[in-house]
Amino acid sequence: MGRSAKLVGKLFSNNHIRHAILSHLDPSDVAFLRRVSILFCKKVTPTAFKTLTVTFRPLTFDSARLVALERIGHHIKKFRFVFPHTEETYMPPMLDPRSRKLVNLVFKPHARLGKHKGGPIFGSKRMDDLVLQNYGILMIAAADIRSFTEALKMMPNITNLTVCCPGIPMGEPGRRCIIDYALWSLRVAIERSGLQGLRSLHLEPMHMTGLQYFLPGTMSLGSKIDGHKAWANVRSLTMNISAWRPIAKARNGSMYVANLKFLHQYMEYFKFVRKLKFAWTSEARGVCPLTLDNLLYPPGNSIQQRRAGPNRELNFNKLCKLSLTNVAADATALKAFLCRHVSTFRQWSLNDVYFVNGTLEDALAPVKVTAVKDEHSELMQRAEEGGDQGYQLLCPYCHTGFEALLMV
Repeated sequence: MGRSAKLVGKLFSNNHIRHAILSHLDPSDVAFLRRVSILFCKKVTPTAFKTLTVTFRPLTFDSARLVALERIGHHIKKFRFVFPHTEETYMPPMLDPRSRKLVNLVFKPHARLGKHKGGPIFGSKRMDDLVLQNYGILMIAAADIRSFTEALKMMPNITNLTVCCPGIPMGEPGRRCIIDYALWSLRVAIERSGLQGLRSLHLEPMHMTGLQYFLPGTMSLGSKIDGHKAWANVRSLTMNISAWRPIAKARNGSMYVANLKFLHQYMEYFKFVRKLKFAWTSEARGVCPLTLDNLLYPPGNSIQQRRAGPNRELNFNKLCKLSLTNVAADATALKAFLCRHVSTFRQWSLNDVYFVNGTLEDALAPVKVTAVKDEHSELMQRAEEGGDQGYQLLCPYCHTGFEALLMV
């Protein structure tokens, strides 16, 4: 029995063998394996805590959980933070129970960072009491930037961050909810914790109005001057945005245009991504996010004025892979985007894309198609044969082959 234990110990000392074995085990089995011996505990712990999922609750970052996170935080590579929309996250107008008058809630996150630990979050003890009486302890937890920052500092090796906001915000469109304050705190915490190894960012899904609170940049409230360093190394950006129907239907309304501007500014910040995936959720089809510069500017503006403005045309200098799902695109505008990036493209896909102006052939004009499979029967035939479903494209500048999956 002792020889068997030594043999197994030698096997687990080999990184390749250990990773191959642990990749075929369920998380519960990996957790049980840690209890076998001290040797197994040391070897299995980095794999057991490589991925962590946390659901936002009032006591998510209490002292006991922070102590536990301090012991395992350096092992975490993939962190998934879930902010569910529920009845508890809805924020009705705040009422003072004594005077029976409505009170405006003013929150400045940068003011909180200079306070000593345990001080008022909303500027005064009275305001904290009003927030607690109206919105509960979840609101206090959402605005506690210090707790968010302490938690992220204990996970310095995060390379993959996923922010998930399932559900639909309650109340009228555009009304701020508790999840918005939590996103606000998370963004400030990311910039202040210095996650230099962050490479992948996933927003799956996120409500459209929440982007303005998760918007990087020095002009955002609570941001540091060097806060951009936390986002500078992101090379993969995945966005699954929920344009819920009350906002999507009001396409000419100021709220819809304002949220599109936040979306455009958000994507403009990540200029050096190599892999970009964007999708509108199934609730409503939205406009193509890559060509918002044509929609957000009046037709009379000149090209020089448009480029000098805050919402310029999107340019991704190193974009290799692109995916669009459930979007309404203009063929001419998409063609212009392809012209700017055709020299770097290697693979891209269009899934459930509706062209409001022009055709697919017009949009594909910048690329040279070497093998066209635009007939539905031919696509089905390739699927039955088990071949690659897609178009084989050739870059007209460097003549390098790349793939484009088209499911329009």
